[in-house]
Amino acid sequence: MDVSSHVLLHARSITTGPTPITVPSHDDHGLFPAHIIQNTDINVLSIFVGGFVLVYSLISLLVRERLYIGESAVAMGIGMALGGSALGLINTNAWDPTAVAEISFQASRFLIAVQVTFAGIELPGKYLWTQGRSISVLLTLIMLLKWLTTAGFMTLLLGLPFLDALVLASCIAPTDPVLAMAIVKGKYAERHVPEHLRDLLSCESGANDGLGFPFLFLALYLRVYADTGVAVARWSMSILLYQVVLGVALGAVIGFAASYALRTATRKELVDKPSLLAFGVSLAVFTMGMVGYLGSDDLLAAFVAGNTFTWDDWYRQEMKDEHIQSTIDQLLTLSFFIFFGATFPFAALAALPYAWWQLLLLCISILLFRRLPWVLALYRFIPAIKTRHEALFAGWFGPMGVSGLFYAYIIVREPDVPAQLVRDAVPIISLIVFSSVICHGLSIPFFKLTSAAAAPDGPIRTLSRTITESVRITAQRARSRSRSRSRSRQSVDKKRSSSNLEDDASVVTPAAKRMVVGGVVYTNAPTTSINGAEVILTRENTRASSDDGGAASTASTAAPTAAATLAEPDIAPEPARGRSRLAIAFADEAPRSQAPPVVARVPKDDQHVAIEMQQVDVDAQAQAQDKG
Repeated sequence: MDVSSHVLLHARSITTGPTPITVPSHDDHGLFPAHIIQNTDINVLSIFVGGFVLVYSLISLLVRERLYIGESAVAMGIGMALGGSALGLINTNAWDPTAVAEISFQASRFLIAVQVTFAGIELPGKYLWTQGRSISVLLTLIMLLKWLTTAGFMTLLLGLPFLDALVLASCIAPTDPVLAMAIVKGKYAERHVPEHLRDLLSCESGANDGLGFPFLFLALYLRVYADTGVAVARWSMSILLYQVVLGVALGAVIGFAASYALRTATRKELVDKPSLLAFGVSLAVFTMGMVGYLGSDDLLAAFVAGNTFTWDDWYRQEMKDEHIQSTIDQLLTLSFFIFFGATFPFAALAALPYAWWQLLLLCISILLFRRLPWVLALYRFIPAIKTRHEALFAGWFGPMGVSGLFYAYIIVREPDVPAQLVRDAVPIISLIVFSSVICHGLSIPFFKLTSAAAAPDGPIRTLSRTITESVRITAQRARSRSRSRSRSRQSVDKKRSSSNLEDDASVVTPAAKRMVVGGVVYTNAPTTSINGAEVILTRENTRASSDDGGAASTASTAAPTAAATLAEPDIAPEPARGRSRLAIAFADEAPRSQAPPVVARVPKDDQHVAIEMQQVDVDAQAQAQDKG
């Protein structure tokens, strides 16, 4: 039963504003057909799928080569917005679930077959032979560990029986080739991912899709059959031998035969360019149909056929500068993920007996621990992975996508599967696929943004420098305010000291001291006794180290009658405020009117600061002014 049998074919009301306008089915003269508007879901789906592909084509360079956003994530988001659970432009809720499951199964099968064939064709010649050890480790040990790890998380977080968890975990044990192709192709991959690593991921994603059958049916047979011996025997014969071994053999025969036929026809000039370009797609469709008709593993056969088809590397070199395969890949991928988003099982997911946090933790655990730790731990046994950074990249980019949905629908189609597995398979796997499409599809933009932000001229470094500069300016202003307050306090202290000295009986006739330091004149208020008075000089913006405290040179005098002595200077460095205090004690035996200048040189950082002190008789100046 297909979807078209469930859509409404009668005329519907077209609403423009508040008033509905109904298209008539007939008029009196028969001018209108019975159903002029075919408002069917298939037509609506075609409109939006085709329209989205057209619009995406107009901005594809921006999205893929500049923003590095995965096209699958964009298409899935558009499909979810159009589906019945959101805007409802496509009434997917009214579609028959059986028809949706059948369409999804066949569409995913066709898309995977084409993708794995392309993956095999694009590998270098004899790649499976030259990189056999690396591929063997990834397809056996790593895949087994992924299967068991995922099953363990499902048992731990959802409480599923371990065999049921193994059945569901087998759906996402393979690496999806559809999402992997979006990672290993494109501008970013060509610039930043080594070619040998891209080839390895492409080969792994193409080969292990077909190898998901042994894991799935081993768990299913152990779950369905009570006798373990019967389950293992049937699995060995029907799955391991008939599907895997026969599928590999059929794929190799088809690939070598197609290569020989094409080379012969080309040599005889019987093949035109369009047919040569379409040969890969035709090979994928033929292999899928032939091997599927025989009941063998058609996906594994398609990959082997693609790789053996280019075993001599001739066809790959011929198609190196062509983009027909990328074009078909993009068209199929966008169409499928729009359909997947539109038919996403929101209702079935909400009906599951698990809390939202259980499902969220399951998705996070699978994304982080399903593959990454094992590749990091075992990359030394994989010769194609040469460094730890390459192991980190290969471990993270193991996406889960179309292949997971394909195996989930196989579980639903199989007879004798327990009802709990039928209920859980599609919703849980769809949720995991959704999380993988979002996380892996946006990983490269996230890495680019964080790298750009952490660059020397990026916003993080700029913000850090701005904050640091702001803190420095604030601290500098605080120090300036502190120096200003200190100078104010010292000025007040000087005034108070001068006032006390004027009232002191030991103070003789006041005298003003004029001090010139570096061309700046300092005047100390009338102070000083004749014998041993102390003058405090505050030198602004001058630093003196603590080891400058040697005795100053003896002051030189201009007149022998002036006995001026310079005591040992008391230099107290104040580096925080940028000045030091110099205490000078002197004795004056000469008349004040004849006091000579006193010059003291204090060493500072191998330089000399000259201090010239000239005593001026204030009384004599006052008398001269009175006479004038």
